[in-house]
Amino acid sequence: MGEYFNKDEKKVMISNGFFDTTKAHVELSGGFQPVEFSFASIYDDFPIELVGLKNPFRGGLDIEETEKMLIENGNDVKMILITLTNNSRAAQPVSMKNMKEVKLLCQKYKKPFWIDASRINENAAFIKLYEERY
Repeated sequence: MGEYFNKDEKKVMISNGFFDTTKAHVELSGGFQPVEFSFASIYDDFPIELVGLKNPFRGGLDIEETEKMLIENGNDVKMILITLTNNSRAAQPVSMKNMKEVKLLCQKYKKPFWIDASRINENAAFIKLYEERY
């Protein structure tokens, strides 16, 4: 459950993948513990012939794993942060669909939803080019 989860810590921040500097600030902020739930498929092969034609949007937050954490340790989770694009996971973009799912999860469990938007323009371009409806 989470790459770095330590049950002794009581302040957890969940993300799809923290920028290195964001992660350092989280850790130095007085006891927050960064926990990352990215898709298991993040490093799966992608056919070279599909590059420029489609994108699998592998940078999102794993909703199922995050919800398990919220059910089991919800009081410890203080916020959920989405990094656009997911720089710590091969700079993979996050789909609009995944961001909406995260928003609904945050509403359901009454958790703040933050976006680390350092590369939001690049992520938006991926959405516009490769996600239906946008």
